[in-house]
Amino acid sequence: MEDTLAKILKSSREKAGVSLVKMSILTGIHSRHLASLETGEYTFLPPDVYVVGIIKKYAKNFDLDEKELIDMFLQEKPKKEININQASGKHSYTGHGKSFSWRLLIFGLIFGSILYFIFFEVSKMVLPPEIILNNLNQDLSVNSSVFKLEGEVARTKKLTINGLETYFDKDGKFIYDLNLNEGTNNIVLEAFNQNASKKTILERKIIYQNLEPEIVKDELDVSTTSPTL
Repeated sequence: MEDTLAKILKSSREKAGVSLVKMSILTGIHSRHLASLETGEYTFLPPDVYVVGIIKKYAKNFDLDEKELIDMFLQEKPKKEININQASGKHSYTGHGKSFSWRLLIFGLIFGSILYFIFFEVSKMVLPPEIILNNLNQDLSVNSSVFKLEGEVARTKKLTINGLETYFDKDGKFIYDLNLNEGTNNIVLEAFNQNASKKTILERKIIYQNLEPEIVKDELDVSTTSPTL
């Protein structure tokens, strides 16, 4: 059975281990629209120009063929047949009507992409940054002096961990080695949005317990006896 657009999008997201909520945070798209697209419920989706923008986000995040996915959507979506003769009562438009429809669609896609880009950029300035930790969702006890912290951020221009600016890639993912002191270590992450007008603070505690046995050297009294001649 040939895969549908819905199956391809859903399986790609699940294979990457990304939940719908996480996908919504990363793309700035409401989770109900993502769910409708992944189940093929096209009647519950916004206008086509916005759907194309959503499909482009999937293609970018999961390395899919953008053009192929958009073509699948245009083929699978319900067709609305309009009898122009009945609507106007006058003329029948054939070749010119199709040409006009394609031009209108292209214009709509371009205009919709511009609107989506503006909305996405504005959301990065208005909405607070998001911090997601993959391996430190709660306070933790470890027996190693180095902890490799992994996570990702969204709508973030700058990220600091314990006051030190931390690098994250274009997808918002970061890895940071924390050098721990024995006992309780306070970890503070701060994410700032594009114009630094909003920030998100996330705090965690890591308790480092050194379980390696101590090597105790016993002092031995060694007496040297001179041989009797």
